Amino acid sequence: MSSHRTPDRIGGLSRDAVSQHRKMYLGSVALSAVALLVSLVASLRAVEQEQAALALTVAETYAAETVALRSWVSEQGGLLVPESESARPNPHLPAELRTRITDDGQRLTLLNPAHLTRILGERTERVSGTRIRLTAAEPLRPENAPDPWEAAALAQLGGGEGVLFEVVERDGAERFRYLAALAAEPSCLASCHPAPESGSSTVFGAIAVDCDYAPFREASRRQQRFVWGSHAALVAVALAVLTALSQALRRSLLRLAKAGVRIGDLEQLLPICASCKRVRVEADEPEDGRWVQLEDYVHRSVDAATFSHGVCPHCVHELDDSSG
Repeated sequence: MSSHRTPDRIGGLSRDAVSQHRKMYLGSVALSAVALLVSLVASLRAVEQEQAALALTVAETYAAETVALRSWVSEQGGLLVPESESARPNPHLPAELRTRITDDGQRLTLLNPAHLTRILGERTERVSGTRIRLTAAEPLRPENAPDPWEAAALAQLGGGEGVLFEVVERDGAERFRYLAALAAEPSCLASCHPAPESGSSTVFGAIAVDCDYAPFREASRRQQRFVWGSHAALVAVALAVLTALSQALRRSLLRLAKAGVRIGDLEQLLPICASCKRVRVEADEPEDGRWVQLEDYVHRSVDAATFSHGVCPHCVHELDDSSG
């Protein structure tokens, strides 16, 4: 085979190999992109769920601490504190329980669980912006009437036990709203609320927690930025690794293509005797090879090949010289 055709053969083989390699490379990139996209979406969703769960934990903690304090106050029969602007007598208590006067003339007012909850809620809202309050579909105190969200939540609870929470927008800000059914304390049933019928529920309302969701949202954004950054870094690393592997594989394919052409060239070399011009025919084993006449080899190798014999001018001249 002529040497000037070898680069063309190498190019053909390498182009086929590179085409297959390109498909594999693009497939690997597409698969990596899909995997990273799925990971990104799952991570972003997990961040949002984590922040909502954290807000729920905070709201539940506020509610649990308030309920625990109410329960303790109920066990004590209420708290007697000096009457002041922040601790006025509760008009919903029986008159004989509202105010006590000590021997030295000091006026004390009785704080029942509901009254204490209002004071605690007002103080908490001033300090932290978190609102804690009691509400009911039919409250004894008009100020405890539910707002639209609380009314819808109470309707869903239907007077039974349960918890509802949601992130809502109010006045251009996101708020985390939480509402849990609240059973009346024994001291409340004895002084304010009518005793329930036998077997009926003692749930007369709910405790509501309303807190700013902005800190949780900001924490979520920080985590999401970290997730975006980490996935962007993973994309860069994956592309760098795939590209490096692709280039190494491409070089290997080119070397293999060259080696393949070289092997093909070697296989096409015809072993012929320099003396008798017989051709070696390879068998399955090297020692089984045999030498045949050139005419026989061509006849077997080329379909329908036949020979017609003659004498070239050069040989005619040599034969004349030898016969003379």
